[in-house]
Amino acid sequence: MSAPTARDATEQLLAETRRGRAWDPTRALLDAGRSAADAIGSADVDTLRALRVELPSYLAARSSKPEGLAGLGWTEADPDPVLRMIDRALVDRLPKDQSAALRIRLDLDRAEPGLRETVAGLRRQVDGSAAEGDGLPSAIAARFADQEAAQLDA
Repeated sequence: MSAPTARDATEQLLAETRRGRAWDPTRALLDAGRSAADAIGSADVDTLRALRVELPSYLAARSSKPEGLAGLGWTEADPDPVLRMIDRALVDRLPKDQSAALRIRLDLDRAEPGLRETVAGLRRQVDGSAAEGDGLPSAIAARFADQEAAQLDA
């Protein structure tokens, strides 16, 4: 790999500066009690990019593990739903070519669980480990995976 050029470093620094400038006022709004959904709904592209980077760790820091027995069943919040919300907002705000590429990636992400189950079923058939009549259970598993992914995306 070649070393980054001065232009690449300058562009990266500019992007980080924009992200920092966009994050600071948004963080102040979140600290004042505004919801992440509100911040995402009214954000421009630079703010959305800043939220994509900063929001998961910000939300994790705000929901710390309770002490003692109260923390026994506690699990850290999953940032994926917020990241998907940001990505959907970016699709609407990016230039057409970038928006189209992001939309394709989001569509592939949504299709991945069902495809993974389908490929696993095909792999079992090819390597001979599939039981007789395994096609229907594999198809049902793929369909359930697709439905579960659709529910997560909603």
